[in-house]
Amino acid sequence: MTSVGKNFLVVCILCMASSLAIAQKAPDPEWVGVNQQYKDLVRAGKFEEALPVAQHELEIAQRKNDATVGISLSNIGDALCAQGRLSEAQQFFRRAAAATERVLGQNHPSIASDLVKIGALFLGDDQTDQAEALFKRALAINDKAVGTSRIDFAGILDKMGSIYASYNQLPQAERLYQRALTAQETALGPEHAEVAKLLAKLADLYRTENQFTLAEPLYKRALAIEEKTFGPDRPETGNTLNALASLYIAQKQYANAEPFAKRALDIMEKAAGPNDQSVANCLNNLSKISRAQRQFPQAQIYVKRSLAITEKNLGPDNPEVAARLSELAILYGTDGNYAQAEPLITRALAIYEKALGPNHPNVASTLTNLAKVERALGHTAEADAAEKRANTILATKP
Repeated sequence: MTSVGKNFLVVCILCMASSLAIAQKAPDPEWVGVNQQYKDLVRAGKFEEALPVAQHELEIAQRKNDATVGISLSNIGDALCAQGRLSEAQQFFRRAAAATERVLGQNHPSIASDLVKIGALFLGDDQTDQAEALFKRALAINDKAVGTSRIDFAGILDKMGSIYASYNQLPQAERLYQRALTAQETALGPEHAEVAKLLAKLADLYRTENQFTLAEPLYKRALAIEEKTFGPDRPETGNTLNALASLYIAQKQYANAEPFAKRALDIMEKAAGPNDQSVANCLNNLSKISRAQRQFPQAQIYVKRSLAITEKNLGPDNPEVAARLSELAILYGTDGNYAQAEPLITRALAIYEKALGPNHPNVASTLTNLAKVERALGHTAEADAAEKRANTILATKP
């Protein structure tokens, strides 16, 4: 599961904690212990292990048939969401809202978060009217709540959108991000830092979908808010500058990309430190720009440094390390240094196979590059084998 899934569930835990704090009766001590185990597993990103714990939590709650039943049902829904089992999750959120309403009343604040999650899943399925009816009820409950019992309406929609995005369900994610953005602008104003975060997320989504003309104004608006709110030299500003550089690189507008990437690198080195992963991300963009401009020695400098930082931060077997190894191998190949390229591309292939499986598209593309290197070295049999395997993977790709 990606980090967005983990972030989503942490938000849901916070919603749950608010419900627990205002429950009418003290919960069963055994339930409290199992509930803590569930939260610990979620925070550790162990979502498959968290699901049966949440189910056991529900069994305990049902003995007393109190407000913890609704909380436990919602926890199961959260765990299912994190695994992409969204239809199943919706059923548990429905049961959670009904159980809580039965014990605490139809206007209790703890119902609101489940209503928003149900509505988010409706909106993901493009059932806008059903979603908005639930959002309206949740907001009405929220308006009457006070203090920590209030839910973060836009925040839940944002995280639900991230769940869809993590499973590459981009149209669904787009609808949720847009609705979260509207809610955040209404609640906080159009120039708030939280609005900038959502603008950047929506822009990232459009960039992934190659909708570059939609992404660019959102990035620029986010950048303007961040510069005004945080200042021109803060990491938030640097991240958006680098995202703009990535946007221009995707469109092969390297001259436009370069000043954004260089400014982002300067900010991140000062604000986050020279070995932060954000620095590696900026260096990666600069290596692409230099390679496109045929400045190969400079591109090698950038990618070697990016590789060293990434390997230190993420470990030697992370797919991001494989991506940097492949980039460096391509640069060596461009200079005709195929003997130096071969061990790099071979190592990248091994990392991808271990991390992503033997039939992943990244494995196929790496095999294609390996075939080119082997052929250039006169290793015809090895080249043919790599090329054949790459073609087999691509032919069976759904």
